Amino acid sequence: MSIISKDYDKRLFFRQHPDTNDWCVFVEMPRGEDPYPVVGWPDGYLPDVNTVMDRIKEGDTLRNGDRMYNESVKSQFAHKAELERKSSEASEMAAEVAEFAMRKQGLSPVVKVFMNGGGTGDS
Repeated sequence: MSIISKDYDKRLFFRQHPDTNDWCVFVEMPRGEDPYPVVGWPDGYLPDVNTVMDRIKEGDTLRNGDRMYNESVKSQFAHKAELERKSSEASEMAAEVAEFAMRKQGLSPVVKVFMNGGGTGDS
């Protein structure tokens, strides 16, 4: 089935996988190796031409690798910032709980230092 434009990539072709009967896009491998499936649709689902081409283009690391990498890094930074925000909120909440518990026992979480002479430095 020739639904993949040879103008896009002449190494790609579309057929059913010989072992699973899933429809797949294969890439021809060099040196006589067996073709390798790069995208597949399970359970006998036969996608239309636009779906196949959209999925190929979406996952094309040769053409879109830099964009994919940058999106991944951006996502990781956002996730890390969210974790740090949640961690900070949890630390603040724990400090408030500890302070409340100390005050309930008549203790103060603030260390007070009294100097001789009323705090003027004179002895």
